[in-house]
Amino acid sequence: MKALIVPACTDLNRGDQALVWESARLLKDAGVDDVAVVDYGDNETDRHMQSRQTVSHGIPVKRNIVEHPRRFLSSLQSKDAHDGYLVLIIMALVAVVDFARLLLLLVVPSKFTFRILWPHYGDSDAFSSFIASDVVAVKGGGFLHTYGSVKDLYYIFFTMYYVLLGLRLRKKVVIFPNSIGPLTGRLNKLVVKFLLKRCGLVYVREKVSLSVLQELRVDHAKYIPDLAYFMEEEEPSEKVCGATSGISDRAVGITVRPYRFPEVSDYDLAYRNYVSSVAKFGDFLISRGYQVFFVVQVQGPSAHETDRIAINDVMHLMSSNEAIVIDGDYNCFDLMGIYSRLKFVVGTRFHSVIFSQNVTTPAIAIGYGGNKSTGIMGDLDLSEYVLRIEDINYADLKKTFLDLEASSDSYCSKLRDGKIRFNEYRSELISELTAFIGATR
Repeated sequence: MKALIVPACTDLNRGDQALVWESARLLKDAGVDDVAVVDYGDNETDRHMQSRQTVSHGIPVKRNIVEHPRRFLSSLQSKDAHDGYLVLIIMALVAVVDFARLLLLLVVPSKFTFRILWPHYGDSDAFSSFIASDVVAVKGGGFLHTYGSVKDLYYIFFTMYYVLLGLRLRKKVVIFPNSIGPLTGRLNKLVVKFLLKRCGLVYVREKVSLSVLQELRVDHAKYIPDLAYFMEEEEPSEKVCGATSGISDRAVGITVRPYRFPEVSDYDLAYRNYVSSVAKFGDFLISRGYQVFFVVQVQGPSAHETDRIAINDVMHLMSSNEAIVIDGDYNCFDLMGIYSRLKFVVGTRFHSVIFSQNVTTPAIAIGYGGNKSTGIMGDLDLSEYVLRIEDINYADLKKTFLDLEASSDSYCSKLRDGKIRFNEYRSELISELTAFIGATR
């Protein structure tokens, strides 16, 4: 029995890594002997950097065929949060060519077609693995959300391409717990409904996403928590002990990201407001005697995803120079160990919040991109500790943190109750997955 995890894994994003690793563990616990994952990257060196930890973890990788249109632009890539017009134009042209190739492979899904369209690929590519696999599993995470843009259908095509290919090749398709919604536009909703109704198992990671699919009449969709909540705490490695040796019992971790604000018209203004609010908040924490650590949760692969850019923007605006950056060659379990040494976490990267909660470190979420933050925190009865990134301001950050200080015992009690429920959900998921996979034999 073989399974392929899609759409891609990058070890530079430790939240994404955790979801892939937990997806693989679930599949193996359900009886799959051979599990592989699609890789990510623009060249051999890049792909190695983004998958070496996963390979060391025992999960083989296969070459991605849904490539990013940015792959020819290494010399033009911006070091800022937003791309220039020339980069956007070239990316658009590359994306059109990619669309034509992928569509033709979908129409005629044969090895002959693939070798004509991708002549530079070897036999370790994702398409060959699709042919050989029994199950295609979409890793957990953020999945589908649209905001009324003209490129929504194009986005859905690329996001759902491996699902389309899996269904076209008559594979059993599993959607592990994802965030779905908001979905705007009647046509967008119809396309999503058409595809998801044909997947064998569909899970969402918040009840608000379940409501979205219930409205679409995807009746077999079920709620299961984010897979990162299933991570098992490990003994801290030597490098984690080294990174946390100077951390006091009054340490606050902060994660930020160079977000592009697709929900608003003036994204530059929104980004400036975001980083300035976090900078004022960092100064406030230091004035109260806290150590402030900016943790790099995501190191790439692009400027859009590199947390260090946003951290530098925040620290440039801070009055104090006492904040410390934690950035190194860590995997998801290493970061969870680091968060266990902190008193509080304020996380834009939502998996920094989940990693913290796993080790009973209270965390505030700065929510972005769909339903995941508000939905997951709501399911834990912690909605008051979510601030939307597009509405962020220093006053709300300060007030929410002071509330967290005063209610940390209650917060931790809810985390402990949640952990018991999560273990039950994992057992339920394995039972359903085992029965589904058994039906494929």
